[in-house]
Amino acid sequence: HMGVDMHSFVDALLGAVAQRLMRRNCPHCTRDDAPPDDASLRASALTREQVAGWCFRKGIGCEACRRTGYLGRQPIAEVLRVTDVIKQCFIERRPLTELKRAAHESGFVPLRQVALRAVADGRTTLAEVNRVTMIE
Repeated sequence: HMGVDMHSFVDALLGAVAQRLMRRNCPHCTRDDAPPDDASLRASALTREQVAGWCFRKGIGCEACRRTGYLGRQPIAEVLRVTDVIKQCFIERRPLTELKRAAHESGFVPLRQVALRAVADGRTTLAEVNRVTMIE
């Protein structure tokens, strides 16, 4: 509502990017970790079946990471490409649920999903992903 015509705004919009920096497990002291308990999984909106086969790892703390278990950061990002269907949702001011469905159908991968891949690969912890992303 900045006085810009919605049609002009949407016509000029190609996409939107959201990004965060996420701490990485320390490569010097990272060890295999047990999967989170059921309460932690529920709090993270995950199920035991969803995390089956994930490589949970955690830094135990060393001189290199100053006893934090993390060393360095990794960028994560989500990219929403504005398709004709998404443009129409904006112009018609459709509900957010419709916009999310249209984005998902066009291949949109949410920031949390990108971050959870890093947990599955053992590059960071579930606690770190919960810290930097929103649980839906």
